[in-house]
Amino acid sequence: MIVLSACAAHEELPDRIGDVSGIVITGSAASVYERQPWSEACVRLLRDAIDRDIPTLGVCYGHQLLGEAAGGQDSVVRMPAPEVGFR
Repeated sequence: MIVLSACAAHEELPDRIGDVSGIVITGSAASVYERQPWSEACVRLLRDAIDRDIPTLGVCYGHQLLGEAAGGQDSVVRMPAPEVGFR
């Protein structure tokens, strides 16, 4: 198993996903409403993964970004106050 870890906000992401068997996108203090270059790069990679039927798990921010990449409309709704962590 090969694990690639990237802190997208600090590292340049590739244009396409290489030969992987699965992807996990984890949480972030960022919001999907914040259209940052690194988050847009993640969306492009997730769209590539979707097109190639690569199993992908999104957790917290990751599932929101995955919904965005999959073309979901109004799938993410802004909360009145941000929630970071657990309650």
